[in-house]
Amino acid sequence: MNYSCLIIDDEPLAAKVIARYLEKIPDMNLKAVAHNAFEALEKLNQYNIDLIFLDIDMPEISGLDLVKSLHKRPSFIFVTAYRQYAAEAFDVDAIDYLLKPVSFPRFLKAINKFQALNNEAGPAAGTTIQIRADRITHKIKINSIALVEGLKDYVKIYCTDDKVFITHKTMSAMEEELQPFGFLRCHKSFLISMNRIKSFTADYVMVDKRQIPVGKSYKKSVYDFLSAK
Repeated sequence: MNYSCLIIDDEPLAAKVIARYLEKIPDMNLKAVAHNAFEALEKLNQYNIDLIFLDIDMPEISGLDLVKSLHKRPSFIFVTAYRQYAAEAFDVDAIDYLLKPVSFPRFLKAINKFQALNNEAGPAAGTTIQIRADRITHKIKINSIALVEGLKDYVKIYCTDDKVFITHKTMSAMEEELQPFGFLRCHKSFLISMNRIKSFTADYVMVDKRQIPVGKSYKKSVYDFLSAK
């Protein structure tokens, strides 16, 4: 299913970050960007919007006041630099509350939440990838993949039903294909499903029953996601 999105932020650079993130996610279509509440109302009249990303601290009319004024509200996610409005934001039924600067893993978590509330099992529901293993082409549901392990010129795909596939593909190619569906690179040799993380320490994450190391150069992106859970 495709969703139409609107960004409302008086900071152009902040709006560009959200726009860039949306480009990475299938089914999320950015229809317009508004820099104040008045522009936003015009865009809402012009387009049928499913999801709004909006700042709170904006000139003349705040994001909170804008939402309260809408008779028919699309789903919305606040993106702000201020922690103190969180309680009020959820009082008006915000899907999520993101603090700037927003990392992509944290942004993706908010998208997953939105899609789950729209009766989907997450961004990977029903979506498959095709891989060649043992001279057979297999169609694998993305939401059945727990993790991917790199083996030089091959990758090993571990599924939640205990099936394992080995195929001739690079980790970079797998990361590019799976990242929009909630997968996080935690090590040069491992790509993991964010939804399968059970516990973690500073040095490893537990994906189902497997202990997966966290590489030094990946610690920040992993921490950004895990600290937001």
